[in-house]
Amino acid sequence: MTRATRDHVVKQLKDIVDSPSHLIFLESVCDDELAIELAFDGVKLHMPDYKKQSDESIERDYRQRIAQARKMYEPVSDTFEGDRSYIRIMDMGRQVTANRIKGYLQTRVLQFSMCLRMGNRPIYLSRHGQSEYNVLGKIGG
Repeated sequence: MTRATRDHVVKQLKDIVDSPSHLIFLESVCDDELAIELAFDGVKLHMPDYKKQSDESIERDYRQRIAQARKMYEPVSDTFEGDRSYIRIMDMGRQVTANRIKGYLQTRVLQFSMCLRMGNRPIYLSRHGQSEYNVLGKIGG
C-alpha cells in the first residue's frame, strides 16, 4: 500500500469514522526467506488462483507478485504517518512497532497482532452492531 492509498482510505472513511484516530493501519512485512518459503507452501496448497498449476508456475507467479508489491510498497513510518495510528509487524512478530495506539480497542488489536504466528487457520475480526444502549448513550453499549 502506498501513502496515497492510505490517504484515500482516510478520505473515504471520514464520514463513517468519528475520528481519524479510530483508524489503525496494520502492516505486516516479511523479509525472512524461510518465512516466505513457508508461506509459499501454504499458498500453493490453498489459494484458488493456483488450482491445477505446476509448482514451478505457482512459484514463478508468487515471486512475481512479491516483486511487483515491493516496487509499489511504501512502508508506514513515523516520518510519513506520525499523526496516524498504525501497527507494523516485521517477520512474523520479530519486531512490532506501534504508533499512536490509544484506548481499549486499539490496545487489544495491538495485543492480538503481537501474538500472530504463521499457520493455516482463519482469523476473524468483527465489530458488534448498534445496541439499544448505544442509542441511549449508556456506558458499555
